[in-house]
Amino acid sequence: MIRIIPNMACSVGQGGVVLVQGSHATREDVDTVKSIFTDVGQCFEVPDRLIEPASGILGCGIAFMSVVLEGLSDGGVMMGISRQDAIQMAAQSLIGAGAIVKETGKHPGQVKDSCCSRMGHPSRVCTSWREGESGRL
Repeated sequence: MIRIIPNMACSVGQGGVVLVQGSHATREDVDTVKSIFTDVGQCFEVPDRLIEPASGILGCGIAFMSVVLEGLSDGGVMMGISRQDAIQMAAQSLIGAGAIVKETGKHPGQVKDSCCSRMGHPSRVCTSWREGESGRL
């Protein structure tokens, strides 16, 4: 048996799939399953003890990032940008941040720091988040 937990983004070909090789599954079985699921996203093979945290990152991560997208787009709308454009801009920012991390191997903190000038908006927002003031953003 192979345990498989795909996330919602598989529906658009950008998913994450966690899989665990069971004691009766062969390496060939795992490779076959991976070849099937790579059509809908990236596969992450983990030991059984890590399936819960891995599926939490991939599954809950979409919900968490959706909160960020909603907040960014709401802020844009409040400043006069159309809802449709604000959502697309926020989504593109998230896609871009993920691509930078995946393609360069940079730590997310490095990416954040490279976007933050000392007194600029990103710097102030990140500081507020760290200080627990996210409700005021």
